[in-house]
Amino acid sequence: PNLSKRPTKVEVPIELPKGSMVNTNLKKLKHHLAGFDMVVKERTTECLSSNGIGCGTTSFSVKRFEIKMNRVLNENERLLEQIITKDIVNIVVNSLVNNVAMNMHECKECLKLETELLNIKDFIEKSSYAHSQEKYTVISKLKERIKSLSENIDMDKVKKDREEIETINNELDHRVSKLIAENEHLK
Repeated sequence: PNLSKRPTKVEVPIELPKGSMVNTNLKKLKHHLAGFDMVVKERTTECLSSNGIGCGTTSFSVKRFEIKMNRVLNENERLLEQIITKDIVNIVVNSLVNNVAMNMHECKECLKLETELLNIKDFIEKSSYAHSQEKYTVISKLKERIKSLSENIDMDKVKKDREEIETINNELDHRVSKLIAENEHLK
């Protein structure tokens, strides 16, 4: 199977690796591939020698085989670098997509919380307004009652004062009449 056409599942780290880490890992991979190339060359050469292919052949055919082997190894290295590059791009793209998705989720949560807060604020304002309106109505009624009571008290007081004055006047008139009668009686 062709490796470059198979879908690759990549786990995306929470934090992107630093560029130096990627370069270090790439260098390690190249070092391992170079070691692998050496092992392949040695085993292939041993295999050719042990099978008798190398016997009696010219150095030209060995050189030709080494050139083909180098081409295959170079192509293999190029393909591996291409795959690694694609993996790095996939990591970056997936990380960006995850960040965007996370930001969208956070924005959705913020909007939800803001809506809840506005609803609570509206409820408090309506409740406060209703309570204030109730108090205003009670205060207005009390003012009217006080005003009517004060008017009634004033009228009652004036009436009472008037009655008292009339009573005093009547008493004084009666005394004056008595005094006049006594005075005339004394004359």
